[in-house]
Amino acid sequence: MKNPANSNIYEVSARSVLDAYAGYIDGDPEDLLLVVSVSAPSDKARSALFSTAQRLGYGKDVAWLHLNGEVAALGARELMMIVEGLDPCALIALDEPSTTLLAQTYRCTVASDSFDHIFGRPTVTFVDFAAMLEDDDRKQRAWALLKHLALPSTPR
Repeated sequence: MKNPANSNIYEVSARSVLDAYAGYIDGDPEDLLLVVSVSAPSDKARSALFSTAQRLGYGKDVAWLHLNGEVAALGARELMMIVEGLDPCALIALDEPSTTLLAQTYRCTVASDSFDHIFGRPTVTFVDFAAMLEDDDRKQRAWALLKHLALPSTPR
């Protein structure tokens, strides 16, 4: 673990969020992309998203948030604290409940299977990302949405 005195203010905030919600988040303070889902995504979905993140310029800097932890499910208040504490460059919601909770958290309308901005962050939402991976046409639709999250220095 890094010495907080040698860290920047954003890393200290992110570290405190990671520590407070350790049962829900798999990530590091430097992660640029936050993937939100009700439960842990399948290995296939996780691998696909990890590869996509690398192609879009995020490298290995991906944090995974599971709303249903070991103790209880997270609500809007906790989600706000996590997202704002981690301060990712972009968000991905993998399922309908995650999309709904993001809409409640930020008090805005969020369409499913779409690209939008939530509180200034580029965000892609899905009804069921894992199901999209099972069909070539739907997989292409998912990729088309995810390409909107490419970092400025990354070709689309």
